[in-house]
Amino acid sequence: MKLHSHVLHPPPQAWLRLFPNTRDGIATHVGVSMLTGLVTTTATAPVDVVKTHMYVQGARYTGPLQCAAAIVRKGGVGAMFKGWTANYARLGPQTMITFVAVEQLRMWLGMQSI
Repeated sequence: MKLHSHVLHPPPQAWLRLFPNTRDGIATHVGVSMLTGLVTTTATAPVDVVKTHMYVQGARYTGPLQCAAAIVRKGGVGAMFKGWTANYARLGPQTMITFVAVEQLRMWLGMQSI
């Protein structure tokens, strides 16, 4: 599991609890986990695009910054988010299952929610 998912999970959960009639339960955990997956996917998409370009066409570039600049120059800022949907299709459910399982285990063990 990625560290940024762990870092991003608690704040949205606290935000959701600010809304009336929202309690700490599976629905809250699913919503927060999907939101966390969305933010994580968006934050890491540019890095994944540059990493993939460097892996496939690394000899063309002197480094990741030059690679990123070339991608933006050729395809605009949107090119940095190519494959976002596929990444979210993988990260959304993965994050949801992980955090719901962690929260349920914490509940069964008598621990407070994250």
